[in-house]
Amino acid sequence: MSNENTILGTFEERIVADENGSLLAAPTELPEQGSTGTHHCTGKTASLAGGVFYPWLKVQYGTGERIFFSSCVLSLPASKKDEPGWSLFCYDCITGTVTDVLPTSVSNHTSKAMSMAQFALSPDGKNVVLPIKNNRLVGYVLGTDSVEIPIEQDEGFGEEDGLKLTPAWKGNRGVSFLVSENSHFLTKTKDGQEKPTRKEIVVLEDGESRILSASWPDEIMRHF
Repeated sequence: MSNENTILGTFEERIVADENGSLLAAPTELPEQGSTGTHHCTGKTASLAGGVFYPWLKVQYGTGERIFFSSCVLSLPASKKDEPGWSLFCYDCITGTVTDVLPTSVSNHTSKAMSMAQFALSPDGKNVVLPIKNNRLVGYVLGTDSVEIPIEQDEGFGEEDGLKLTPAWKGNRGVSFLVSENSHFLTKTKDGQEKPTRKEIVVLEDGESRILSASWPDEIMRHF
């Protein structure tokens, strides 16, 4: 990792609107050469944690005064040969502490920035899904040993680090994701029918699956 690509930064929270929903902003005095910004935020800013800046990092509010964010993992000082890993962290607004929330059983599959940039937290803040290589995904119940990879290894498709569709939550227990034509989610659902000829979007909830895109026209699904 070269110095040119390493930018140390601060993870901050800024209040952009008051309790009435009014934006906290004031006009910006533009320099002579001009600027794209016309206003600047006047809301209170709190510095929460230090880290390495990466433009694809994601932040999502959880429940109980918790903020989840993806970040690079790097011990300092470090050799130029040291490659950073990636993980999911939780900032506790009450205690002011930062915790890596992914156990080895999950991080072994999600060591790349692509997985971290597309994590999705369930509405109740208890579960997280992260895409992994070849358009597969891993689901994890936070604070437990419960890890699930619903798409089998031989059913992966596409480029290793490419992502055709980001997994998304459907309520607190259901997850939608894209599967290949040879997925067991399609063959077991279409038993006795013709072999599937296209990728489909599946919703998995409490062990039961359904094809969300079954009635969608080919014009839409061919983009996947």
